[in-house]
Amino acid sequence: MTRKKELTGKPAVMKEINISLIVDALQTLGSASRVELCNYTKISQPTVNQLIRELMTDNTVLSLGSADSTGGRKAEVFTLNSKRSAIACITVTMNGFTCCITDMNLTEECSFTCKHQDGASYTEELCTVIEKLLEEAPDTGAISIGLPGAVSEKGTVYAISQIPEWEDQDIGAILRKRFPLPVSVINDINATALGYLKIDESDCQNLIYLQINGTGLGAGIIIGRRLYHGFASFAGEAGYMQIGNRQSVESQLLCAEADERASLLSQIVINIICLLNPDKIVIGGAEITDQFMSIIEAACKKALPPSVLPVLSGTSSSTECYQKGLADRGFSLLDKGVHLLK
Repeated sequence: MTRKKELTGKPAVMKEINISLIVDALQTLGSASRVELCNYTKISQPTVNQLIRELMTDNTVLSLGSADSTGGRKAEVFTLNSKRSAIACITVTMNGFTCCITDMNLTEECSFTCKHQDGASYTEELCTVIEKLLEEAPDTGAISIGLPGAVSEKGTVYAISQIPEWEDQDIGAILRKRFPLPVSVINDINATALGYLKIDESDCQNLIYLQINGTGLGAGIIIGRRLYHGFASFAGEAGYMQIGNRQSVESQLLCAEADERASLLSQIVINIICLLNPDKIVIGGAEITDQFMSIIEAACKKALPPSVLPVLSGTSSSTECYQKGLADRGFSLLDKGVHLLK
């Protein structure tokens, strides 16, 4: 089933939205009957029936046969065809590229790394690794790139000190000219925040992912299960925040010992709770330990009422969630003229 990229008319738009809801529901639930899809998506039974037929014709959805009967007519159960399209995910750092292919269930199928060669163009190296990924998985339907810089709503990369070559460049547009596939380019911390939201099982609506890395500090902000960018895509640049002595947080982190760093981060967390009051805050970074987190938790409990405290958790490695967020971003590009942005 080929869908037009540009939709006109309300019925066509509503159809694409309903398709998106059904596909997202099957990805979340794993499998479901028509009735279960109606209940989950709030779409009418006749509409679900019609769209399931179209998605089966398109091979997007597969039938698993009849569910075990509890009396009455057996219900047919459907699942997403996870092998229909693959997603190419690439994380970029100043040192090189980590690449993987996932299926539509976001399960990794293969991976490899490629080091950056001194003096070489990052853009050309990126195109080379994409070509290799497409050779490994010719059925790739989308490309998802994560990088250590800000990305504007128009796709322009900026504040990417690790890779000056990409400053003020629209990397997505460059790649779309080279490869006939939809491309997503996203900040690494934002992608990680999406990954944590994806694996969360508590129906979390508002989540903050804070990452402390050496002297750097950044945040991915999820509000209403959607990534919040701010009007200039600057939301989450927590290192510029000023606390206490009118110096930026990053400049204070530069000369702080471990306990001082935890205390400083505690103030950031308390301010975030007061400003946004999220359901959950995840703090990531190589130096995050139980002791580090205990300092933050104690400070929050001392400063704030117990009833407003979010779930706090820490991790020394967020690689898996970073990849999951990239894959989910790529999944949102697959065959959806209209989709629900995260």
